[in-house]
Amino acid sequence: MKSAAYLAEHLQQVPVLVIPCIEGRYENAPPLWQAIAWGSILPATWSFMLAARARGVGNSMDDIAPGPRTRRCRGARDPVMSR
Repeated sequence: MKSAAYLAEHLQQVPVLVIPCIEGRYENAPPLWQAIAWGSILPATWSFMLAARARGVGNSMDDIAPGPRTRRCRGARDPVMSR
């Protein structure tokens, strides 16, 4: 927990914040659909992390969704997608 707290306190110093996203919402979907969605984004994220580390770029995975403070810090737009 110390490392997570440290990251939260120093997030504004992180040079790049990559947030992998899946289109749509899956928390109320049937278990099979959830497995398909997570079964695609997690391996893709892991491969991205391995490629970065192979090039000497350290990284870490966090499963906490970025809140308003994080979005403000990085200038990101609201994550809610509308069509």
